[in-house]
Amino acid sequence: MRARSLVRQHLAYRAEIYQFPNPFRIVLYGPDTSREGQRDAERAEHVEFLVLQVNKSEEDARDFAVISAAFTLVRANSSWELWRRDRRVALPPLPAP
Repeated sequence: MRARSLVRQHLAYRAEIYQFPNPFRIVLYGPDTSREGQRDAERAEHVEFLVLQVNKSEEDARDFAVISAAFTLVRANSSWELWRRDRRVALPPLPAP
């Protein structure tokens, strides 16, 4: 699961939860910045749901555009979108830097 900080406390029972775009593109993920901009492929493959703001920042919109083909919109309201991973579709690779 990955979610924005505003909803993470409601999802605390999950074994793994990330702030987007982690683990699809590592950003500010711990003290080791050597993997910044890379994908944590193993963790990314285990993400089942995304909770994203409808009004995404330019950076979040760019990151989601890369992986959106592998997700299906489940529900949305005026503020939030719930996306579920479509396991029939492989995660697209990150674009070249």
